[in-house]
Amino acid sequence: MMLYDHEVRGLESMLTHVQHHYTHIICSVMHVHLTEKECLETIAVKGNSVEIRKLSDELAAKKGVKLLRTMLVSI
Repeated sequence: MMLYDHEVRGLESMLTHVQHHYTHIICSVMHVHLTEKECLETIAVKGNSVEIRKLSDELAAKKGVKLLRTMLVSI
């Protein structure tokens, strides 16, 4: 789950670019407009936990990402 400020110039493009590098683990993305300024994305992934952490770390490092929470479920 990621909360970000969509008014930060170029942020949405950067987030999409990062996600395109992880299409092998991303199953689904849901984008929700919370306010005029804030968006929430939930990204469902399936795969290697190391790759999931890399994706999470890359997204969290972008300026404008306010909150990123990762929940790993092992089945």
